[in-house]
Amino acid sequence: MKRQVANIVFYKYYEGTEIVQKACIFYNDGTVEQGKTVAEGLKACEEVTARLNITSTDLFKSMINSKIVYAMSGAELKERFSSFIVNPTEKEETESKEAKEETDAEKLEELKKAAEEEAAKVQAEKLAAIKAAAEAKAKAEEEAAKKEAEEAEKQAKADAESDEAKEVAAKVAAIMAAKEAATAATEEAKAEDETAEEENKEEIEDDEVIEDGIEPTEDEEIEDKELLEKEETPKKEGFLKRLGKKIKGKVAALGLVLTATAIALTGCTARNIKTKEGKMERSNLSASDEFIGPKNMPSTLYTGNNDDYKDYSIEELLAVTNDKTQKDAMSSARDAIKLYNGEFANAYIEEGKVTSEGKSIKPALTFDEIIALQQAYNDYSKEEIRAIFNGKEVNRDDMSRAYKDASLQLMGAYTIENAEHPVDMSMLIESKEGKEFYKKYHDMFLAAKSATTYEEKSAKVSEFYKAVRED
Repeated sequence: MKRQVANIVFYKYYEGTEIVQKACIFYNDGTVEQGKTVAEGLKACEEVTARLNITSTDLFKSMINSKIVYAMSGAELKERFSSFIVNPTEKEETESKEAKEETDAEKLEELKKAAEEEAAKVQAEKLAAIKAAAEAKAKAEEEAAKKEAEEAEKQAKADAESDEAKEVAAKVAAIMAAKEAATAATEEAKAEDETAEEENKEEIEDDEVIEDGIEPTEDEEIEDKELLEKEETPKKEGFLKRLGKKIKGKVAALGLVLTATAIALTGCTARNIKTKEGKMERSNLSASDEFIGPKNMPSTLYTGNNDDYKDYSIEELLAVTNDKTQKDAMSSARDAIKLYNGEFANAYIEEGKVTSEGKSIKPALTFDEIIALQQAYNDYSKEEIRAIFNGKEVNRDDMSRAYKDASLQLMGAYTIENAEHPVDMSMLIESKEGKEFYKKYHDMFLAAKSATTYEEKSAKVSEFYKAVRED
């Protein structure tokens, strides 16, 4: 019977003031290897995932502290040690169970693949239908425009012919009238003498029409009055509202640094202080549920279907947007992810370890996680959120999940960072006060980490928590 890993337990304990991490490996033949390094424990995990054909990260995470892979303190391992030992008489049952789990995992992957293929097929059909509808609409509009142009040309031609006929008729009428007038004038001149001519002139003068020039009387004149608008004095904000504005942007930054401090410095002092956790601004999350779709977005913010820009780079997106809120948010997100996944991550590559694709293992944040942190660190209005996401609806659960994943990632990052290669998320914070607040605690945090003696570390940590209580 082949010897296989049955359970892996990662545990930690203190040696003086230092935290020691080890792994304990239990085999299906009842044997146990204690005091193994974390690297050896991870190698055993790779054996388990290969044996069970586990290719999904989510599926592996679901095993932790539920079966095979566990994480706990040294004291807890001591209490539960016997429960992880496999009884040799149960070997066949264990192997049967593992075989079933392997089969279930394979079925799950097959179902997942089938679902993805079906979704892709539906999406392709949907896109084809949209394309066909767009082409039909364009053709109908082209035909309608062509017909309209033909009708307009016919009408213009008819109008031109009508205008020409009217012009000719008017010229003929003018010539005939002039001729008749001249003949009449000649005959009248011959028939009338000088006296009749003078009388005719007087009659003409009497018949002249004088336009009415009546002036309004003084009583009828209206005197204009100047209308003055009184400027309304703005109301003063209440004390609590002003105080709330003053500390906006501090909560998430403080919570994140405090959480990292609790992890990295717990072994430095005997103090048992619980820190507050960073949290999303609820106003940002609730606002996302009230989006009512792109059709109601102002044209200055919404610039077409977001699918039109899915292949754009961040630089291309910055080039096409004219909205300041969009530009500022995209720029800070770009700078943050470049700094974290670039300079910081490259300084902490795990030596001698690579992924299955041969890539180095190092810290990294996804774009969704960066955006979630940015939303948490700033108190955006609903209009600003609409501008940042270009009118696209935002799912609250997805945003919260991305924020939690980012916070877990940063907790580990703050644990391994140093003054030479620090974690810097301050560029995601828009307010000057928020940036200064972040820098203040981050500098104190790094000072505590860089202390070399127990006394110095204790003093730095005490100084840190004193500042927290004062703020």
